[in-house]
Amino acid sequence: GPSSTSASSSATTSPPPLSTAHPSPSPSPSCRGHAVDQVLCRCANHLSVRSEADAHFRAVCRALVSEALELSSFLEKGRFSITHSEELQDLALQDWANLWIQTLSELRQGVKLKKTDYTKTPIEFELTPYEILMDDIRSRRYKLNKVMVDGEIPQRIKKDAHDIILEFIRSRPPLKPASQRKLQPCQTYVTPQERLMQEIRSKDPKEFLRKTPGPRQPPRPIQSEISSFTV
Repeated sequence: GPSSTSASSSATTSPPPLSTAHPSPSPSPSCRGHAVDQVLCRCANHLSVRSEADAHFRAVCRALVSEALELSSFLEKGRFSITHSEELQDLALQDWANLWIQTLSELRQGVKLKKTDYTKTPIEFELTPYEILMDDIRSRRYKLNKVMVDGEIPQRIKKDAHDIILEFIRSRPPLKPASQRKLQPCQTYVTPQERLMQEIRSKDPKEFLRKTPGPRQPPRPIQSEISSFTV
């Protein structure tokens, strides 16, 4: 009947429901293709000069592998060869790995020193030590040391571990000893003149000589020809 036709027409004319999910960002036209090509293209976009991406990220991968090997060697030998407190011995491997990454990041990027306000204030003698302490507490002139909460490493233990990692890095230079290095033979540059002389010395000189006609006869003087005609 009419009710069925109106229902069918409303069903056909009603717009489809909108999707609430956010569409994934489409890659740029220059980065379309296979997944590996997209990764390489996005990595190259991080650099100002795209042509340097190959050498840069090859060096990054080489550095990450070298750091992983150094960390493995440190976890096996370095941290147990130094006498330290029991608190450092209780650190898990993941804690040592995080401290290792932080230390290398500070070495590579540098450490920014904090500014300090130096004021030459007179030494307090009017108050007792207890009164000075209570005054500092009221004025909040104090600095609390961090304690381990929810597995966080205290600052003192982190500093000791930081020193151990630096000592291990200083004691193990990545350079090989000079006796184990294999250097390529030194290449000497030979000038064209020296190369020609070497070829002449190595072969029979007669092969390089070619026959030439004898010296040309000098022309007769013009005065003698004129005198012959006059006679």
